Amino acid sequence: MLHGPKGWYAIYDEPAPRSGQRNRMVEAWHPETGDALVMGDRGLTPAADLPGFQGFDQCAHSIGAIPAADGWREAWRTEDGTIRTAPVVGWMIGANSIGNALIFDDDFCLVSTSSPAPGRAPETVIVPPGADATERWNNMYGPEPK
Repeated sequence: MLHGPKGWYAIYDEPAPRSGQRNRMVEAWHPETGDALVMGDRGLTPAADLPGFQGFDQCAHSIGAIPAADGWREAWRTEDGTIRTAPVVGWMIGANSIGNALIFDDDFCLVSTSSPAPGRAPETVIVPPGADATERWNNMYGPEPK
């Protein structure tokens, strides 16, 4: 019998053009081998068998989420040096965190700023309503791309 572990995810490196990391939730543990199983193209698959597998990390326990007020944004620098933004749609409240911003990535998947969406650098900055995203970015990370 398979048991849902609730609390772990597998990390994968994504090839170009979506370069970056992508996470898949561990859905179950194999009852005989103990392998972590994630959803693959053909159903539950050992996490390590999928391309780009890097390892595992434990999920923070989420307590709830609240909607964000209009105007909050997350900003990040793309590989070509452009500062991009996405509206913050809510705040995820976790047992070990004050709150991570929730945004929709380019594939319209809801993601938390605690785990960068594919194609984005891990460095992000939260921009409050009325603030300039580029100025806020430059104050945090400097004007030059790393």
